[in-house]
Amino acid sequence: MDGSQEFNGSSSRQAQDAIARASSQPEEAEVQLALSPDSKLSVHIKGLTAGAAGEVMLAVTEDNLSSNISRGENSGHFLRHAAVVREFRSLGQLKNGLFEAELPLTPAKDWKPNDLRVVVFVQASSRSPIAGAASLPWNSGSGSGSR
Repeated sequence: MDGSQEFNGSSSRQAQDAIARASSQPEEAEVQLALSPDSKLSVHIKGLTAGAAGEVMLAVTEDNLSSNISRGENSGHFLRHAAVVREFRSLGQLKNGLFEAELPLTPAKDWKPNDLRVVVFVQASSRSPIAGAASLPWNSGSGSGSR
């Protein structure tokens, strides 16, 4: 959770407590996103102190997926999935506490654009808290998001 704690995802009590703790912590970075109609993502990050280190990460998630389970403890069940990560990669490093980039996004043929979401976050290391994050729907075209 937020790059600072781990727990079993099926523990709703631990998840709710962790989400409440994470949401009460102030973020250090302001992440602004804009997605053009031709699927070019603009990323602007500011607000970190000069010299602050951090990696900027991109995740593309998809909702409304499902699977029929044929083996194991869920055999015979139909499971619905949300926020399945379809793409995950580094966009680069902060420079003097800032980051700017524009990049094309290309969905795979089997992805459903109306169910996709673009998420960008900043983290000093994989075990450190998230310094800032933003997300927006893929189909927002000319939309923007920040947090």
